[in-house]
Amino acid sequence: MTSVEPSKPLTILNGPVPHGVPKPPDKRFIVFGQDWLTMQTYIKQALALPINKADWEKDYGGFPEQENEIKKVLSAMKNVQDLCPDFGDPDMIRKKIISDGAYLTGKTPPAEIYGHIIWLSTQVSNTAGTFKYTFESLKDVLSTGTEKQRADNLRLILGGSGGLLSEAEKEKKKVAELSQKLAKFDQKITEANNEVAIYTSSSSKILTAANKKIGALETDVKNLHTAADKAYEEWRKYTIVAVSTSVGITVISLGLLASVGWAFGIGFGIAAIKARKLYNQMLDQIKDKEVDIQKKTRLVTDLTGLNSSIPSIGDSLTRFKNNLQEIEGVWTDIAGKLGYICSNYQDKDLANLAWVQQSLKILDAQHKWAEIQTAAQEFTQRSLVTFSPVGKWGNKLTEEHQQAHALAI
Repeated sequence: MTSVEPSKPLTILNGPVPHGVPKPPDKRFIVFGQDWLTMQTYIKQALALPINKADWEKDYGGFPEQENEIKKVLSAMKNVQDLCPDFGDPDMIRKKIISDGAYLTGKTPPAEIYGHIIWLSTQVSNTAGTFKYTFESLKDVLSTGTEKQRADNLRLILGGSGGLLSEAEKEKKKVAELSQKLAKFDQKITEANNEVAIYTSSSSKILTAANKKIGALETDVKNLHTAADKAYEEWRKYTIVAVSTSVGITVISLGLLASVGWAFGIGFGIAAIKARKLYNQMLDQIKDKEVDIQKKTRLVTDLTGLNSSIPSIGDSLTRFKNNLQEIEGVWTDIAGKLGYICSNYQDKDLANLAWVQQSLKILDAQHKWAEIQTAAQEFTQRSLVTFSPVGKWGNKLTEEHQQAHALAI
């Protein structure tokens, strides 16, 4: 017999959450997984990249000897950033909803992928709800009329114009449209990422130069500390001598020795002032170089972190496309089943409520379509929550980071 259950659940089981975190639903919609968050994280990373010289120097400091390389890096980063609006993010969608309240519920999907995914999930939820409601209503359909009338009514509901089969075909086309859009984006972002990877790999000129610069700066700081220590000792020595010389000799005599004592004191005082000035200059240089070390270290951390994200975005897009294929497969499968039922079963069977419920597994179908409806609806409700990448790459992660991540998914 042919069941009208969905061929796949289109849901993911939620795992355990850390202590103190509210328990999420047992299941979530298939697209609402780690890959969804990975793509959001990458978009935020890309949008945070400097794409002009002024922002580069603000974040990473000057790099005169790498001017040409920096121009290439900035160009590659801009290419990635220019693609971000094609994917979209919660902030972008919220702004569009303000100007168009039906932005996510209209007849046509939004232009950007993020909005298109939410729109499609709404469509899936609505259609799954239609399947659930229709199967719940079969008792009314099959309770009156002749055998042929009852069978024809069921065929009309399942396979007629506006029936479940046509709804499944519509959903299949909607998923295919998003899959095509995602495939085009995948090709573009892959090309842009390949260009960025030239400059973010550990062997790139810019990272090699940055690490070399950090080493040189650290050596400079070490030498400056030594020079500053020496200047400090000079200042301390001259200050003590200046004070003790002028005071000590003045006490001995108010004559010639007193004058000489003051001269010695003034001389040592001037030397102390010079030593103090040199010491302060050393401290200023140390501070400047330590700031530059921090900026160059941030450059290394940002480029290294971006480089580690590039493979994950490609993998996530592939898995996400596979999820869409699974959704499309469910609609393809149910459309085929409904067509088969309408074409191959006799009137006496289709007019019999008990036979229909048992042979088509109507009760199981109601439950499973309801699960898809709820999971897809829950996804649309949470999809506009901004996911901020917790725990910047290169920093230690805390229990709070873990809880925040658990809440996000």
